[in-house]
Amino acid sequence: FYMQSNGYPVSGILAGMGIGGLAMALAAQDSISGIFASVVIFLDKPFMVEDFIEVNGVSGTVEEIGIRSTRIRTVEKTLVTLPNKEIMDSNINNYSKRPMRRTATTLGVTYDTTPQKMKELLKQLRQMMKDDEDVDNENVYVNFTGFGDSSLDIEMKYFILTVEYQKWLNKRENINLKIMQIVYDLGLDFAFPSTTVYLEK
Repeated sequence: FYMQSNGYPVSGILAGMGIGGLAMALAAQDSISGIFASVVIFLDKPFMVEDFIEVNGVSGTVEEIGIRSTRIRTVEKTLVTLPNKEIMDSNINNYSKRPMRRTATTLGVTYDTTPQKMKELLKQLRQMMKDDEDVDNENVYVNFTGFGDSSLDIEMKYFILTVEYQKWLNKRENINLKIMQIVYDLGLDFAFPSTTVYLEK
């Protein structure tokens, strides 16, 4: 009553204190949530430093896991900082935890390939993949899938037994060279977009 009798806006002060208290409570709640998220990351280990992850549309290598946030170096070499709370509320795709990398290739050979040559090509491609020690032999798919506009199409889907990007590139290159060799040894040609014009006399 003393403050009110001396002209102080008691109701305004109390309202301001209420708003300020609410703001402090919300800030404290946000901080606690961030710290809790950090604890979950440290305990559950959904990713670690140097892991390549994707979260909230950001893909890159984890450089630092802090108390409140995580820093990710993207493929474009930019540095993105994400709050740990935001990360834990999202789906995390940790590419470094996979034991192998999936690879898909589509081959197109010319339409003058005979059925017998196509069967032999498929046989040799399957055998080549089966004999490769760096390929998961239980998950190799080589199939004649259809008739394209200018090619007979073969789909190859397989897993290379490495998680390192450069090793995967090198191995995929090696397999592609083997594919080329098989195709040319059979006297076949790779197709390319072409147009045939028929003229009537």
